[in-house]
Amino acid sequence: MGGHLGISRGVGNRGRSLHLLVMTSQPLRDDLEKFARRPPAEFEAAFSELSSVHQHSLVLRSVEGRWNYNCLAYALNVHLTEDFYAVSMRSPRSYSPTGADLVSALLLARMEEKQSSEAKEGDLLLYYDGDDWRHAGKIVSAKRAISKWGTGPQMEHELLQVPSSYGSDLRFFVQPDRELVLDLMVDVVNAHLASLEPLG
Repeated sequence: MGGHLGISRGVGNRGRSLHLLVMTSQPLRDDLEKFARRPPAEFEAAFSELSSVHQHSLVLRSVEGRWNYNCLAYALNVHLTEDFYAVSMRSPRSYSPTGADLVSALLLARMEEKQSSEAKEGDLLLYYDGDDWRHAGKIVSAKRAISKWGTGPQMEHELLQVPSSYGSDLRFFVQPDRELVLDLMVDVVNAHLASLEPLG
């Protein structure tokens, strides 16, 4: 059941991060973890089953399972661009150009971070478990976001009505420029390919 959230200012190397503490929603989050792993053909039935067990405000926006883009590509609005697919095709199958390396590159590019109270529709939301980036979404209202869960559905949800593995530490950013994102994708793929080349 979706519970109340306690919010405190984070400390350490992510000074403006917010730590949102889950009070009553852990059983729901654990079941959402299982739901997100179901095959696309089972999403609708699994969602109905979930709703019979938990009270929630989740909205299943798309049941189409798409393996060729992830939560970050969706949150950054590049998943439907030709350039995204061109860069992805250059990347080894085992490496995602929209993974943790891209998050690090975006942070180094000094994305504009915001307080949770300042977040507005379209802003970028990053989820962390401690210092580890886990998930990304887009703000749709003061307390809600939309995100792609793995290779599965696009879900509209309260900020912490997400699978438990996505973490509970949230950071909010102004949506970065799409061209900057695509340029950084090229950079991280090139850096990864260079790391695979034999030395000497």
